[in-house]
Amino acid sequence: MKIRSENRKAQRSIAGRLTGAVLIPSVVLLVMWLAVSAYLLYDGFYARAVASSVRQVSIPAVNGLASAQRERQLSMAYLGQPSVGLDGLHAQEKQTDDGLAAMKIAATATLGNAPQAIVNGFNAVNGYLNQLPGIRAQVDARTIGVNQVYTFYNSLLDSATNLFDTQARIVPDVNAAQGGIEATSLFRATDEESRASSLISTALVTGNLSAQDHLAFVSLVGAYHGELGKTVSFLEPDVASAYQQLQTTSAWQNLVTVENGFIERGAWSHGGSALPSTAGDWETLTNQVAAQLTKLSKQQADEVSAQALSNGNSTFVGVAVGSLIALLAAIAAIVVARRVSRTLVDRTLVTRLARLRDEALE
Repeated sequence: MKIRSENRKAQRSIAGRLTGAVLIPSVVLLVMWLAVSAYLLYDGFYARAVASSVRQVSIPAVNGLASAQRERQLSMAYLGQPSVGLDGLHAQEKQTDDGLAAMKIAATATLGNAPQAIVNGFNAVNGYLNQLPGIRAQVDARTIGVNQVYTFYNSLLDSATNLFDTQARIVPDVNAAQGGIEATSLFRATDEESRASSLISTALVTGNLSAQDHLAFVSLVGAYHGELGKTVSFLEPDVASAYQQLQTTSAWQNLVTVENGFIERGAWSHGGSALPSTAGDWETLTNQVAAQLTKLSKQQADEVSAQALSNGNSTFVGVAVGSLIALLAAIAAIVVARRVSRTLVDRTLVTRLARLRDEALE
């Protein structure tokens, strides 16, 4: 009895050791699956979160910010010449508020899962938006200068451009990141065109364009044309085609002609003479072009973010399916290993040990 008990203990010890030795590779495989799957699943989730925040926040934001560009122009014109009136400015302010409200609603729903860099960028924009009612009140009361208004709106729009640029650069999808950078370039060019327009609008209603403002106008016109020129080659095909069509329109060609006229005219005071455009014509012309540039910015951002979201979803699903397959393979390997070790011990080793025992006893 004692010998049989010792044999059974030996059998269990050998079986345990063999099973452990066979299971080690399977356990290592399972640990590797956990580490790799966790990383890839996070990467897929991150890509989806970034693309979703771009699509749901940035595109509505462009509408509100484009309206803010127009609001800047009207605010400066009113401060330069009160007879312009407040009705148009107040209507524009309401349009801006509607667009920014849509942006904030979208942000509330998506920023909880967005990367911290995007959250920080949005908070910077929101900080300027919180100051907007106070700036508007000062404009209505004419207790703020034209340059202060110009600087405030420029800072607001610069913070928005920085947010768009951050969103574009942290997208894991390389193609989507490049497309987002070009969408930001379009928005930046649109804002530079609007800044140039605001300077001339104010000068036309006041009858004065300082040498400093003229220099700024020349710089802005060159900047936005240069930005568009270097960006067009990298735009989505239909967006690039739309931009090329814009260049053939009478509005664009007239704007270029008038801009060149103001550049050649130089600074003026006390109304000047033989100016290239009237205030009304300039406002109509610049609004037409600005609306088309804004449309191109939204179209580029929409197409790029849609592609990034699709790629993110595909990555997430692919990783999830791959992880499941890997898990099933690891489990199957463990089951097979246990069966192989049991077969090895029960059918082969134990049989030989029993025969050896019998021979020894004999």
